[in-house]
Amino acid sequence: MDFSRETVSLKKLHLDTDNARHGTLDAEADAIAWMLTDFRAKAKTYKLAGAIAEKGLSPIDDILVVPMDDTTDDYVVVEGNRRVTALKLLLNPDLAPTEIIKRRYQQLASAAAVEIPKAIECKIAPGFQEASYWIQLRHGGEQEGVGTVPWGSKELERYHSRIGQRGPNAKSMGVLDYAYENKILNADQIRSFPLTNLTRLLNDPGVRARMGIEVTADGVRSTVKETFFRKGLALLLRQLADGDVTVTSIKQKEQRRDYIDQVMNTAGVDTDQKAAQPYDVKGSKSYYANGAATPQPRGRGRRPTHERKSMIPRNFSLGFSLKRLKNVFEELQYISVEDCPNAVAVLFRVFFEGCLDRYAEKAKLSGYNRNSDNLKKRSQRVIEGLKQSGRIDKNVANPVGAFLTSPNGVGSITTFNSYIHNIAHHPLPRDLKTTWDNLAPFFEALDGHL
Repeated sequence: MDFSRETVSLKKLHLDTDNARHGTLDAEADAIAWMLTDFRAKAKTYKLAGAIAEKGLSPIDDILVVPMDDTTDDYVVVEGNRRVTALKLLLNPDLAPTEIIKRRYQQLASAAAVEIPKAIECKIAPGFQEASYWIQLRHGGEQEGVGTVPWGSKELERYHSRIGQRGPNAKSMGVLDYAYENKILNADQIRSFPLTNLTRLLNDPGVRARMGIEVTADGVRSTVKETFFRKGLALLLRQLADGDVTVTSIKQKEQRRDYIDQVMNTAGVDTDQKAAQPYDVKGSKSYYANGAATPQPRGRGRRPTHERKSMIPRNFSLGFSLKRLKNVFEELQYISVEDCPNAVAVLFRVFFEGCLDRYAEKAKLSGYNRNSDNLKKRSQRVIEGLKQSGRIDKNVANPVGAFLTSPNGVGSITTFNSYIHNIAHHPLPRDLKTTWDNLAPFFEALDGHL
């Protein structure tokens, strides 16, 4: 019997309770619960549902199903379980295992830009054995070219450039273009360069501070005299190009900070030698793809703060060993700050204090007294402790400290307290998002002790 194609009602599509992602489960409700509560799966399922609500199902990926049994015209989904889960939740959020998750999917469904289909086109295989070859081909890796060959960071950035957007490695590509134009690296080094290692370093606020650079919507900008800056950049890029630096050697924040200190000290870079004015660290053209000079489309950078729906960006990650603190963090990533500014403000005040107390406890911070010291004093003690332990330097600590202690500033301790104790204080969504953007480096420094 050949494969066939048919439009099937979602009510007749059942999730695979033996799916390789989660192993054998008793019922479809268990599979849905796993998709929505598993640490790794839940965020991906939610984002997929959001994409479907905005753009619809992908027209280039089939849902593959097999007959459930001989007595019904129902089917089991053997390829596309996440997509079918997302569709089921958008159509019926009551399937969610908790009220919080239910509300999230209700919000997605109510804001959908396209009609959520109640029936979808499926590819029907005669049975699981006939389907298994194609499932393995899809998920089993390249298999010497027979399977799906994924894009690497270079291919992905070329595609982003083609459609006029900026991908996650765009700033690194700009730095490499600068390096090629200034004869720091040659074409062969550019073509084989480990792009994501450079991106990992540039994404670290401490690394940027030590190098004397900042990230803007257009890429990287330096404030250090160019002669000094190039010395440090040249040593850094050549070590990366030569393979002297591996992913595991710069995986942890402390490793990255130690490494960049070693590079800057070896190169003799004095970041106090300031340029007359900041300058962009990017080439006039793009050389990264193949050494040929092709125009570099200017695209969109990081999503502007005012467009973000939540206080904390959903792609910002922290590690937690305290479950409630983790839950509060995730709620701040999903609650709409535009719709619920009061709830978000109060919840953030709880989260901020909880992070201070948790860090002090795990780091065994001396001189920290949660019972007698006020929030301002405790935050100052934590910042001092972070500086003393080398988890944060003055270029990050000083602006954060000033932001927290600025009288009546949008992110001041006084304002935090007003969210709870002053009923006349009305938090503004943009102020809350700005607060997070300014304090994000501080929370990054706490990572690993929460």
